[in-house]
Amino acid sequence: MIKIYTLPDCPHCDIAKKFFKDNSLKYKEINLKQGGNKDTIEMKKKFKQLGIDTVPVIVIDDEYIISELDEDLIWRILNDRKKERKERNIQKNS
Repeated sequence: MIKIYTLPDCPHCDIAKKFFKDNSLKYKEINLKQGGNKDTIEMKKKFKQLGIDTVPVIVIDDEYIISELDEDLIWRILNDRKKERKERNIQKNS
């Protein structure tokens, strides 16, 4: 699952969201300003522990991409995940 942690009026966040939309990649946006729910509070704490103080933070499974949109890295992570799922399916069916 792809999650994008954002703030309002963040141009880098808008660029990241546009990249995912333009490439028909589903993602969940979590606006850190609006977040009073448990998950958002926990992620804010985690970001603070990790020294992350900028947005967007793009999370693909357990991989974090911070601030600058690195399209090559995103595609590499997505392709690796796809390959891993395919290998697991092959092992299951063997």
